[in-house]
Amino acid sequence: MAFQWPEHRDPVPIDARRTWTATFDSYDQRTDDVYHVALLHEDGAEAAEFMLEVDVGWTDSLRPDQSLADELARAVGALAARGETNTTCRGSGRRPPRGRIEKG
Repeated sequence: MAFQWPEHRDPVPIDARRTWTATFDSYDQRTDDVYHVALLHEDGAEAAEFMLEVDVGWTDSLRPDQSLADELARAVGALAARGETNTTCRGSGRRPPRGRIEKG
């Protein structure tokens, strides 16, 4: 079975009003960075969609009691809580992030 990067499709609470989800976009083996498209929700509605870059060079030093999925979720969550991208990468092009989403 081929390795698959974890995705975070179930909403994860940030605070009382906001949650985040993230889907895997791509992995750059040269720089050891993984890219996710994060979706920020405010009061249950989509508020922003943006690209996140996570350096995963630390995965080689995971302890046996640590899970890659859990540690990656922690890293992605800390970045997603900021509510903005941390990279100039526009993603793989499969589905470019929409940025701030205006409520209609």
